[in-house]
Amino acid sequence: MADAAPCRCSAAPACAPRTYVQRRPERTVLYQLVREQLETFLEQGRARSAHGEGYPRYVEQTFRRYLQCGILAYGCARLHCAACGHDLFVPFSCKSRGICPSCQGRRMGELAATLVDTLLPALPYRQWVFTYPHALRRAMAQEPKLTAVLGRSLEVISQMAAPPDGVVAAPLRCSRTSPYVPLRCSPLLALGRLAHL
Repeated sequence: MADAAPCRCSAAPACAPRTYVQRRPERTVLYQLVREQLETFLEQGRARSAHGEGYPRYVEQTFRRYLQCGILAYGCARLHCAACGHDLFVPFSCKSRGICPSCQGRRMGELAATLVDTLLPALPYRQWVFTYPHALRRAMAQEPKLTAVLGRSLEVISQMAAPPDGVVAAPLRCSRTSPYVPLRCSPLLALGRLAHL
């Protein structure tokens, strides 16, 4: 299906997004590489594993969702302008937290805007970055409940930030809000775990 042209009716300035340009993930090098090499990659993973199971299921699911992300043939939303009859088709996204640069970029941008606009108070704050030993990273990726240990880390940081017993702190409003931003892979797509607090 060809790119949908923007709505040009004179009914209202807000008539269908005029600046929407459908992205074409199938034209990117990453998409082509994944499409061409995914089956080989998965088969080699099965051959190398001790029991022939290969990579964890979420790895394959993430790659397969990525191959459908932004492709009209895999589903889309239709926006219709009642004034001029123009239709705009917007393909669904994979919303994965893996390798999709579009979804990951959108998620990071939305989170950053939310933090800056609503959560970060007009007070000093401190950023903490947690990294985890390599031996734990795979286990944490396969068993999300293991990341619950981060809650204990938050408690320790809160205790460290509190004034010592007997010391009266300056009259400063304090907040124990701790946004947690997990990163699941390195820039080289290696499995990694670190958290920004």
